[in-house]
Amino acid sequence: MDELETEKQTKARAHAYQLFVDLFKAEPGKVFAQSHTFNGEVYHGFYDEIGCQILRAEPDLLVEKARTDIEYFKMLSEALAHSLMNNLDISQSAKTFMADYLLNPKIKPPMKSGRPGNDDFNKTLRLALCALKDAGIPPSRNDSFYLGGDKIGVDIIVEILEDLGRLGDYHQTNLQRRYYREIKKFRSKTNI
Repeated sequence: MDELETEKQTKARAHAYQLFVDLFKAEPGKVFAQSHTFNGEVYHGFYDEIGCQILRAEPDLLVEKARTDIEYFKMLSEALAHSLMNNLDISQSAKTFMADYLLNPKIKPPMKSGRPGNDDFNKTLRLALCALKDAGIPPSRNDSFYLGGDKIGVDIIVEILEDLGRLGDYHQTNLQRRYYREIKKFRSKTNI
């Protein structure tokens, strides 16, 4: 390995480390801005901000969707909480929905099966492993350009998480699976 390649890999490792430092310092849901399409309109911002924007633009439709879809239920709940804390106007349909839920919490739509994902972590993992890949470090042993012997990206991520005291239940197989799911989801959203 030449000196330039070693320097690229060192920089990529430092960048991956900083991505995780930033992730763990940030408020949940405030790591990545997002885009969301709702009723033909595109909304941008953090998750709770998007919910507030939709609540202002399409309150009745958001309430209707929140009755049957847990993601919209969460979005509406966070938008209502934000509106209440900041003394913002709330539509009558949203007030009625909130009152119905307070009187009967069973109206909450069912959760999707499986463990809830951590989108901020998964996106950070994808960015870190892609940076390492660009520097010549394969994300996993399954990658076509892995020649064996050297550390792979998920090994480096395990070390970073361990160093930050955040390893928890993460392990190589878990991280690899998350990475490939996130890459697939990213590609389907961007049509790459």
